[in-house]
Amino acid sequence: MPTSREGSEGKPGTAAPQRALWRTAVGLVLLATALVFSPIVRNGFVNFDDPRFLVDNPVVRQFGWPGVREAFAEQILSPHYKPFVYLSWQVENRLFGMKPIVFHLDNLLLHLLNSTLVFYAALAVFRIAGFPPRKTTFAAFFTSLLFAVHPLHVESVAWAVQRKDVLFSAFFLGALLCYLRYARSGFVKPRWLGASCLCYLGGVLSKGAALTFVIVPFLIDDLAQRRVDARQLREKLAFAVIALLAAALYGLPPSLGQAQAGRGETLSASLGAQLVRVWAFAAHVAAPFHLSVIYPESLFVSVPGGILAAVAAASLFVALWVFRDRARSRVSGFGVLFFLVTISPVLSMSGRGTNFLSDRYVYLPSLGLILLLVGLLCRGDMVTRRFRQVGSLLTIVAVVWGGLTFSRVRVWTDSETLWSDVIAKFPGRVGEAHLNRGTFRFEAGRLEEALADFHAAILINPRLPKAFSNRGALRARRRELDAALQDFDRALELDRYLWPAALQRAMVLTLQGQFDQAEQEYDRYLSALAGDARGYFWRGLNRQATGLHERAIEDFSRAIDLEPGHRKAMLARAESYRMLGRPVE
Repeated sequence: MPTSREGSEGKPGTAAPQRALWRTAVGLVLLATALVFSPIVRNGFVNFDDPRFLVDNPVVRQFGWPGVREAFAEQILSPHYKPFVYLSWQVENRLFGMKPIVFHLDNLLLHLLNSTLVFYAALAVFRIAGFPPRKTTFAAFFTSLLFAVHPLHVESVAWAVQRKDVLFSAFFLGALLCYLRYARSGFVKPRWLGASCLCYLGGVLSKGAALTFVIVPFLIDDLAQRRVDARQLREKLAFAVIALLAAALYGLPPSLGQAQAGRGETLSASLGAQLVRVWAFAAHVAAPFHLSVIYPESLFVSVPGGILAAVAAASLFVALWVFRDRARSRVSGFGVLFFLVTISPVLSMSGRGTNFLSDRYVYLPSLGLILLLVGLLCRGDMVTRRFRQVGSLLTIVAVVWGGLTFSRVRVWTDSETLWSDVIAKFPGRVGEAHLNRGTFRFEAGRLEEALADFHAAILINPRLPKAFSNRGALRARRRELDAALQDFDRALELDRYLWPAALQRAMVLTLQGQFDQAEQEYDRYLSALAGDARGYFWRGLNRQATGLHERAIEDFSRAIDLEPGHRKAMLARAESYRMLGRPVE
């Protein structure tokens, strides 16, 4: 079939009406998306990675050249390298401050952009596959609509710290659309190839998952039935160079053997578990119900051999079906392969704990399965009655998914609504949910409710060091110092590098009058975190209590240097100067 623009656009004079129809379709998708995600404007930050990577991250507070330098240095040589994400946060913080609505709205704007790019990319995919103009627009509209309102995408959009998902996907989809334009030109307009490479570079500087795009041009070549030759391989060299450079920045590849040994899994068991994960992700895309930010590990850690055999057989069947069906519907094969390629980075991660089935992992891969669904429903001749039937069915799906998305966005209102949702869906099974809800309640001053949550977290999982640490902090606030000390001891027994627990344990020792032991604990803490003003302040108080005012003044001064305006340190230092009979310097 022809791949040139002239060969598939239809009769002359139809371009302007078609473009008007496309703009209308995109407008309807954007309107529906804005509606179902509208509760996002009332959402705040949550205590799940938002404080660590965004709210309390000093890199985000930077701006200008120092900010650029910090953004490109932060987490380099790790799979979490994402300089463009940090740069976007720096600009937002500089212009508007740390206001949740700004970060949420920008995530939503990126999702709206991605939904638009999906429409035009799907348009190109269906045209290359030989769909007539009317059916192409119909299929692209529903592909974009289903992608835009899918409930699994709420986590990537409504969770501020997941900027990386929507940002890398914007670059990835831009690269996809540019290469599709290159294919539509008959592979003779290199400017589209260059634009695709630039978008790819932006993607890999936003999230490591973008690396997989290096395979996508080959999928598009196959979709366009392009003959394999030396030219086809040469033009992919730029993508390969970007992929290799990005892999170096991300510190890849890790040792597979070490990864498996670290998880205590055999290779065959790991492969079986990953097959189950692939099918679990696909099932979740098709039936996005009972969603949660965390799923209990007990749901997945032990898969019976019978299920593994069934999954392997189903995988073989799908592979054979895709291969045999390519002649009738090339979109089917492209959709399945796109899903498998883009989900592959997730499979290299541990299949244990909360990483097994996270909703955010399918933000981009879901597009492949949506293309598969729409392509299958739109195959064959489409008479008016068939258009109505398929359109009605897909509209019902979009309405159901949109309603689920609207409700799901509201779950992300704050930390309490988020973790209460997990607890309601998996009662007594997710200790982290009780820990995080308890932390939110503790910070809000609701001590009894927080204590109940910490008790529940420890009962569900007695090996959660932060649950003991936070319960110890709560008991210390209530002056239950002996019980608090026991909790800190247990927390540090589980994780000797849990520095907040180490500091709070030293603080309790000071309050109990065990000054010598407290001094040792402060020294250990500050040897690890030499830039922490709170540690110097409390060691200063400990020294002040034993009459070591000169050394206490040194600590208070260091705390003030690290945190200018530290009022408590200023007052404590003034008291030590008074005790020494010296004027305040």
